[in-house]
Amino acid sequence: MKNACYIIVLLACVSVFAGCGSQAGEHGGGEELSGERLPEPYGAYVDVLEQILTQHTDPNGREYSSDPNHDFDNNTFAIADVDLDGQPELIFRYMSSNGAGMCEVVYGYDPEAVLTGGKEYEVREKDIMPDLDEVRIVYHPATRETLNRIMETNRQAAIYAEQAEEWMWWDEAQPYASQYLMYDLDRDGSLELIANFVQGSGIYSENHFYGLTQEEKVRELPLVELCEGTQRDWIAAFDLAWYDFDTAYQDETGVIYYEGMDYTRDGSDGRYDETGFYYLKGTTVYQDSIRRSSSFYERSEDGGLDSEELEVHYYGILDREEITEEEYTAVREEYVQDMTGLQVYQKWVGFGNEELEQGWPTEEQIRLKLLDSFWGSE
Repeated sequence: MKNACYIIVLLACVSVFAGCGSQAGEHGGGEELSGERLPEPYGAYVDVLEQILTQHTDPNGREYSSDPNHDFDNNTFAIADVDLDGQPELIFRYMSSNGAGMCEVVYGYDPEAVLTGGKEYEVREKDIMPDLDEVRIVYHPATRETLNRIMETNRQAAIYAEQAEEWMWWDEAQPYASQYLMYDLDRDGSLELIANFVQGSGIYSENHFYGLTQEEKVRELPLVELCEGTQRDWIAAFDLAWYDFDTAYQDETGVIYYEGMDYTRDGSDGRYDETGFYYLKGTTVYQDSIRRSSSFYERSEDGGLDSEELEVHYYGILDREEITEEEYTAVREEYVQDMTGLQVYQKWVGFGNEELEQGWPTEEQIRLKLLDSFWGSE
């Protein structure tokens, strides 16, 4: 982002635009947002976005022009902890008034602060945000539709938080062993919640998928494990929270396939990997494993591991016969060849001891984590 300009703005814990929903800008629409106010800092950030959309200004008086050089419809925003201080920031991206390039305004939240205006910085060497390269920032369209989606996401996150006993697993001795993702697997507007539990080193995982009923009750979705489309009689759960895949695939019926991998360690010198896809179809989740590989280091004469010598073998799934590396690659290519690729990113979240009160996170803490997961994903 060498050509981007950054402005750091501090927000106070106040409603910054009371009544401004009735003063519609040409891109903002005139309807006020409805629904329960989001927990801070999300509530304050929605206030800022609402004011920008309806008045083309922010709480500090900064104007966002809608002149011919400023394509207002292409503005985007992100909510992410860009400086890794434990508090998410709002990043608003817009075209500079002279059309020279994109600028970003970073809004920080401080409940003790007063709105006194921001100071401009032009960042070339990231001296303001040295951790920017370490953070995955997911941008969303800065539109009325997205604001409405924020409110609906908050509503569903609140339902999951209220019924956390249905899906949340907690072991104070091993808080790293549970990761959660709030995500719309089939993009129908109803959010799913995925829990990935690690039961030891290895990695020995189990996955649980949850959805909301028409009565807005949390229920676990059935999970069917397959091998090349055939139901299997042994368990090999993907380690969903531990490996990132940036592409999903959508078939002609609209079903979206997400890539996954199951890793199993075999002693200190080897591992097995089983890869495939998982997808939501109707109200059932399917995990389809399609190929397998093993990797082992050779042992030296003194019995130690030779890190330079790695022996890799490739296998099919059902017959487990060894295949070539080219055949192994072709298995995946054939699986997705008639599908459309989609860029995705899933932000998994967990709970640490600092977020516990009386041994269990509060509903607001849970809701904030789920919002962080959803708006940090794409």
